[in-house]
Amino acid sequence: MRKAALKILYLLPLILMLLLGLAAPAAAKEDSNLVRVGWFVFTGYQQYDENGRPYGYNYEYLEKIASITGWKYEFIDATREECTAMLKHGEIDIMGCMLSSPERRELFDFPQIDCGSTSTSLFTRSDSGIGVYDFAAFQGLTVGCCMDTKNDEDFLAFAQ
Repeated sequence: MRKAALKILYLLPLILMLLLGLAAPAAAKEDSNLVRVGWFVFTGYQQYDENGRPYGYNYEYLEKIASITGWKYEFIDATREECTAMLKHGEIDIMGCMLSSPERRELFDFPQIDCGSTSTSLFTRSDSGIGVYDFAAFQGLTVGCCMDTKNDEDFLAFAQ
C-alpha cells in the first residue's frame, strides 16, 4: 500500500506538468487570433464614434475579414506616423490607409489589388488667370500643401 502511495506521489507532479503543457498551446491558439490594428483618424475610413468605438470603411472591412478568419482586434490609437513606425517594429500587425511606394514595399506587404485610388488637385481662385495645363503660369507660383501624404511628395517632385 505504501509503495502504491509513493508511486502516486511521484506520478502526480508528472501528470500536472503534462496537463499544464497541454493547456499552454490552447492559450497560445487563442492569442494567435488577436490582431493588433494601428488606428488613426482618417475621415470616412477610420474614425471613432461618440463612445470611442472604431468605425468607418476600414472597420467594416476588418469585420468582414474577422467573420471569415475568426480574428479578434485590438485597436491601437496613434498617429499615422506612429502607426507606420509601430508596424515597422512589429508592435502592431496591420494598419490601413497606407499608400504603396517602392520604399514602403521593401518594408511592408501590400495587397495585390488596391482598395482605392487617390489624386492631387491644384486649385486657384477663379480670377487668378491660371488655366488648366498653363504650365508657364506656374513659374514662381507659391503653392500651399499639407506635407503628410505620398501625393504631396509626388507633387513636389512634379513641381521640380
